[in-house]
Amino acid sequence: MGRRLLLRFMLAAVRILKTISVRCANARPRTPRDYLNFTVHNLLKASRLSETIVDGDMVLDIGSGDGHTLRELMLFRKIRPVGVEITVERNPHSSTRVVCHGSALPFVDKAFDVTLICYVLHHLPEDQAKAFILEAVRVARKKILLLEDSMVDFCVFYRLRNLFHRLEGDWEYGSESNAYRTPGGQEMFLTYDQWNRLLLALPGVYGVSVESLERISRYAHHTLIRVDTAPETANSGSATATTDLM
Repeated sequence: MGRRLLLRFMLAAVRILKTISVRCANARPRTPRDYLNFTVHNLLKASRLSETIVDGDMVLDIGSGDGHTLRELMLFRKIRPVGVEITVERNPHSSTRVVCHGSALPFVDKAFDVTLICYVLHHLPEDQAKAFILEAVRVARKKILLLEDSMVDFCVFYRLRNLFHRLEGDWEYGSESNAYRTPGGQEMFLTYDQWNRLLLALPGVYGVSVESLERISRYAHHTLIRVDTAPETANSGSATATTDLM
C-alpha cells in the first residue's frame, strides 16, 4: 500500500515537472499558435456549416465582423471567402473585406455559391432584416446559411436575455456606425415556426430547414437555418420547410 502511494506521488511529481519543462521550452513560441484564436463550440459550428459546403465554393459572409467565421470554416473547406461589413473598424485586417451595407450589396446576381449571415438579423428592424435576406438570396447560387438565436419558444428568462442582448448590440453597433438602426424591440428574435413562415414568404426561396445546434453549443438558442435559393438544392420544386431538433 505504501509503495503504491509512493508511486502515485512520484507519477504526479513527474507530470508536474514535465508540464513546467514544456511550458518553459515554449515560453517564446517561434510559430503562432492558431488554437488560441478558436473556441471549441465555434469550431463545432464551423464543422457543421462545412457539411453543407463543398471545396471551391465562393462564400460571402454578410456582417463578417472580425472574419472569425470564415477563418474557422476554412479549416474544414477550401473556400473562396469574402466578408462584408458596414464599417472598416469591425474588420481592419481582412484582405477579403468589402465595406458596404448588407441591404445593398455591390455584387452581381448569383455571384456566390453560399451566403452566410451569422447572428446579425436579430439586431435589425424587421424591414431591414428582410432587405438583408433578399440581397443574400439575390447573390447566392445555391443557399443561404443563417446562424441565429432561435428556439421552439422563448421562456421568460430567454426573453430577458434577448432584451439585454439587444441593448448590448444597440450600444456597441450604434457607437461604431451612424448607419446602424436599432430594432427598438425583440421583433427579430424569432421562433422556429416564425423563421419558416418569414423565409418561405420571400421570393427566390425554395426550401427552409431549421436545425438546433444545442448539442454542440454552450447555450440552447444557437440555431442553423438553411435557405435553399435554387430548386435543385431544395427538397422539391416547391417551397418546403423542415425542422430538425437533433
